[in-house]
Amino acid sequence: MANPCRLGWSGAFVLLCVAGGDASAGDNLVFNGGFEQGFAGWSVPPNAPPPQGALFFVSTSGNAQEGSNFAHLSSWNLQFISQVLPDTVAGTDYELEFWLRRPGPFPPFSAPFRVRWEGQFVFNQLVGGEQLLDWTRFTVPLHSNFSGSLLEFGQSVFPDEWHIDTISVRQVPAPSALPLLALGGAAALRRRRRA
Repeated sequence: MANPCRLGWSGAFVLLCVAGGDASAGDNLVFNGGFEQGFAGWSVPPNAPPPQGALFFVSTSGNAQEGSNFAHLSSWNLQFISQVLPDTVAGTDYELEFWLRRPGPFPPFSAPFRVRWEGQFVFNQLVGGEQLLDWTRFTVPLHSNFSGSLLEFGQSVFPDEWHIDTISVRQVPAPSALPLLALGGAAALRRRRRA
């Protein structure tokens, strides 16, 4: 079937096609965001025994949000797993998406979960309760001030735990959508001038 975005219909329709399509579905800049390769690509704090302990590991037991694996994060003090994203470009907008679950022994209580981007908190909220017993999707808009950005996920819930999976950072809009957006906008402007 022909792609209606290429049939030369009105510029407004082209713009709608692009906006409704893959405009924000650029390449994922996070390496191993689903932890299918363990913690490869991630910097992870060392595990430590109770009472002020830390436990970071990748589960291969299934029940992941996507794929087979997910990461367990648990520490008494605030600690972060992190990854440098070398392909970010200064002055560019991105969208972070990640999935969380908190199925530990105290799920009704909210607990802080934090995300830092380039050293600044972009997500610092008490989250939890019954809705976090299952995987829940979170999205955060990001702006890169550097070429090569540091992404960090932090928590302090030991002996409880957070599960995290399917982490992505994508450019918004995707680079391939920019020419179509410009074309659609120009066509719509020409139609408006003729009217």
